[in-house]
Parts: sequence; structure tokens; C-alpha cells
Amino acid sequence: MWMSESVKYLTKTKTGALIVFKKAMSSMAYSEVGTDIGAKVSTELILTIFHPNTPLHDGAMVIEGSKILAAGVLLPLTEDPKLSWKYGTRHRAALGMSEVSDAACLVVSEETGNISLTSSGNIN
Repeated sequence: MWMSESVKYLTKTKTGALIVFKKAMSSMAYSEVGTDIGAKVSTELILTIFHPNTPLHDGAMVIEGSKILAAGVLLPLTEDPKLSWKYGTRHRAALGMSEVSDAACLVVSEETGNISLTSSGNIN
């Protein structure tokens, strides 16, 4: 429920977002770089974190199960030289994360409102 409501609002308002879905038991040191949240996932919390011009809105949010582990997380960027110029930093970070971990990432473009998903080094 929170996912569809949150993503629907983010796309409608063209609010950029990057959400990492960490698999249980996988190691991911990147979430230690951001701000620890440790809260139950909710639409209101997601929209608050990605609200423009707030301290955490530019980084990634890391979710594991029903908890937001961290926000404002810096992710590794892909180094794929063949990636189209149309992809910005959020997309490059989502792709980079999916190249170095088993996490899946959801990106909402702030330019178009389009949604992209990354996993295993692929972007759709």
C-alpha cells in the first residue's frame, strides 16, 4: 500500500527519489554512510524524506523488509561508458548499486516523473 501511494505521488509531482531494497541478510555497508532512520515504512515518511530542499532528499533511502534503515545514503555510481546521457546521477547511482550488490533500486526522475528499476546491473 505505501509503495503504490508513495510512488504515485512522487511521479505526479516529479519529486526525485532513489529507494534501495536491501535483501535480508545481505551485507551493504553503504547504508552506514547515510542517516540512520530505523523506522517502519510509511507513505508519509517516504514523502517527508524526499521532499525537495530537505537534508536527506538527494541521497538514497535504504529499505529492508518493512523498515527504513537509512536515508541520505551515498551510493557508488556506475562506470558504464555505454550508458545513455539521458540518465542522471540518481539513475547512475541506482545502476551502480545494482552492479555491486544484490539490492534492487527504484528511481523516480525529477525531470520526467518516470520510474526506473535496477537490478543485477540492468535498468528498466
